[in-house]
Amino acid sequence: MRNRTTRTFIEVRTEIARLRESGLTWRAMAREHYPGIAEARMAVNLCAIYKHRREPHANDIRRALGMAEYAPALVCAIHGVVHVSRRCPADNSKPRPKRRNWRGLALVLAGVVANRR
Repeated sequence: MRNRTTRTFIEVRTEIARLRESGLTWRAMAREHYPGIAEARMAVNLCAIYKHRREPHANDIRRALGMAEYAPALVCAIHGVVHVSRRCPADNSKPRPKRRNWRGLALVLAGVVANRR
């Protein structure tokens, strides 16, 4: 396993901008600098990165660009672990108040008012 450094999205976009300003077309850039990926697919991704600042999600594209690959599950930014339930559990530092049964209270009060003599 090679130990190579990963590049950030900003570094990749800066390199693509430099190549684009040198006069290369998207397809020529994909053909010459990223030969491992299909030319048209890579050209579309390079254009999306440069024009729309869209970060690629496919791992083969990210690998070819030298970016870190996505993991199969997202890690919680607060706790630093993968939550099985797909949402961050409450820390219960401020528990929510118990919900009141307003409909039941209204029915009881309506019954009291209706049956008053």
